Amino acid sequence: MTEYCTAREFLLRSAAERDLAAVIETLHRSFLASYGRFMPWEYIRQWAADDLAANFARSTLTRLTVAESGGEVAGVSLAERGRLNELWVHPEHARLGIGTLLVRHEEAKLAGLGFRQMALNVYEANTAARSFYRGLGYEATDRFLTQHIPGGPLRVLVKTKQLGLPGR
Repeated sequence: MTEYCTAREFLLRSAAERDLAAVIETLHRSFLASYGRFMPWEYIRQWAADDLAANFARSTLTRLTVAESGGEVAGVSLAERGRLNELWVHPEHARLGIGTLLVRHEEAKLAGLGFRQMALNVYEANTAARSFYRGLGYEATDRFLTQHIPGGPLRVLVKTKQLGLPGR
């Protein structure tokens, strides 16, 4: 899978082994830039100590979509079974449309597989992400408290969006 977005020279493609270090770096930087604003310090410390970014990248690399800009990994996404599980944009590439491009790609991928909606979770305290997803048409349909966040719990919103089926 390779897609080009000529408006801003982004390339969407499946992640490859050569991307591992760049994906890990994107996850590290994006996590700290976004979650560092609201996550309890205990969680951030544990996340870093356990190197959860590297563990995640290694275990999902072949299922990830990367957005490439100028030969660099600028963003990462993963949607499966009707859910957007991951969306990370490197802070140096933030606000350039990469997040939107990745979400729309994942929506189209799921719609092509016959899913009628895409769901995602977003922390209620993550106001920037909540605004971003609202702008893409996602609406809160449920909420719950996390039980696994050191220093938590935190409230999570479940947001969903209806997807158009291909050819309709």
